Amino acid sequence: MLDVNGWTSPAQIVVSDVFAASICGRAMYSSLAKRARRTGAVFFCLLNALVACSDEVPLQEEGIRVTRDFPLAVYKLHKKPEARRKLPKKLQEISGLAVASGGRLLAHDDERGIVYELNVDEGKISKRFFLGREVVSADFEGIAVAEGAIYMVTSGGTLYEMREGVDEEYVDYRTRDTGIGDRCEVEGLEFDPSERVLLLACKTARGRELKNSVVIFRWSLVDGQLATPPYIRVAEKKIRKYLPTKGFHPSGIARHPESGNYFILSGRDHAVLEITPGGSPVGATQLKSGRHEQAEGIAIGVGVVSDFDVVISDEGDDGRARLARYRARTRDVR
Repeated sequence: MLDVNGWTSPAQIVVSDVFAASICGRAMYSSLAKRARRTGAVFFCLLNALVACSDEVPLQEEGIRVTRDFPLAVYKLHKKPEARRKLPKKLQEISGLAVASGGRLLAHDDERGIVYELNVDEGKISKRFFLGREVVSADFEGIAVAEGAIYMVTSGGTLYEMREGVDEEYVDYRTRDTGIGDRCEVEGLEFDPSERVLLLACKTARGRELKNSVVIFRWSLVDGQLATPPYIRVAEKKIRKYLPTKGFHPSGIARHPESGNYFILSGRDHAVLEITPGGSPVGATQLKSGRHEQAEGIAIGVGVVSDFDVVISDEGDDGRARLARYRARTRDVR
């Protein structure tokens, strides 16, 4: 229930504009906003925004359960990707993905501290650098770029922080134990700049309070400890509204740079789930059958940033690892 009493000052009208825009998105909101400004009826704008953009009534489109105001629907993740490239044999154990400055794609090895920059269009290695003079061995499960540094995380929740190296360079690093290893088997890392937190996705969450949930722990870069609140919890029963699967097991996570929502990849369940930063599911799609045998990493914003391309990596298993690139159905995802 909205209380619209007193919404008359210019400052309050700005607040109402932002609120309505966040509900509708820029394109649909623009016509409403112009009409509201002409009549001075801010309440009209808010009411129409709520009615026109309500996410209570889902749409059905090509097998995707969608709502009107989230970006997952503009990607045909359940279809054939625009491009799919085999990767060099040394990347057979590819795991997480991250986007660096200039839309460059970074990836890492699953068992050794090696970071690769990849040419998405050609499926080739542009450069690589190593963690430590003697390359670290660990069960690495995610990578993120945050505030000028690169972070990697192990399945037990240990963070490795480093700078980006040049080709064939051995870089120094430092570690930090997040303390979540007994509650979370980590598989996926991302950075949310709006709150300056690293997001650690749990493939498996442990403990009574986290049972039957998809859980993402939040690590504050400001305080160097778990943020407040320490995790986002999504009950599996809420996910079943969008996916028929029993359970959901993350293998990667990416933040959409336009909406701020999180795309959570599950290789085991062959699906991508979208949630808000507050933990509300807003959409999901199944990956095309047979296209992603072992999806391990996901990144958004590769290449031309305005395109918000989605890239998914698949571990090679008995064959060659692959990168699949998906473009938005429309260039204007706003």
